[in-house]
Amino acid sequence: MGSLTPDWWDFFRAAGILRPMIVISESVWIAVKDRLSKSTAAAALALVFEKVRAGEVICPCVCLNVMVENSEAVKPYIRRSFVGRLKRPAACVCVTADDNKRP
Repeated sequence: MGSLTPDWWDFFRAAGILRPMIVISESVWIAVKDRLSKSTAAAALALVFEKVRAGEVICPCVCLNVMVENSEAVKPYIRRSFVGRLKRPAACVCVTADDNKRP
């Protein structure tokens, strides 16, 4: 990423790099980019990436295809999804001194 202040172009390029990590095919990514704006495509991929990481989505290509098919409603859906994820309590794994005393 070029500058110290990232913009949507940087985020879009990063999404293209993350795409193969969750097995999004090139053809699906091209369809997403063609149908949605670059910023919405990048946000959609970021949301799907997060859902795959959390174990909520098994087939990311299908998830993105559904977003493309419902492109009119995808921006509000992405916004609600990110806001909902931000409101979730963060997972915390705490290790106490007692945990170290297990046999």
